[in-house]
Amino acid sequence: MSTLFDSGGTYEAYPATSYMSGDKTFSELDKGDFIYLRNGNVFKTIEVRGKLKKYKGRLLLPISG
Repeated sequence: MSTLFDSGGTYEAYPATSYMSGDKTFSELDKGDFIYLRNGNVFKTIEVRGKLKKYKGRLLLPISG
C-alpha cells in the first residue's frame, strides 16, 4: 500500500514508501484502478478516474467522490 502526503504540511521527515510485488506507483495509476484512504481504523475505497497530472506546481490525481 502506498501513501501520498499533503506537500503543504510541515514534517520533520517524510516516511519511507515501500512497495510489494504488484504495487503501482502513483504515476502508474490509471482510470479504473483503486486506492485506499485510511481514516483511523477504517479504509475507504476510492476509484481513480484518470492519470496523475501536474498543475501549477501541484500533483493532481482525478478520483471518484
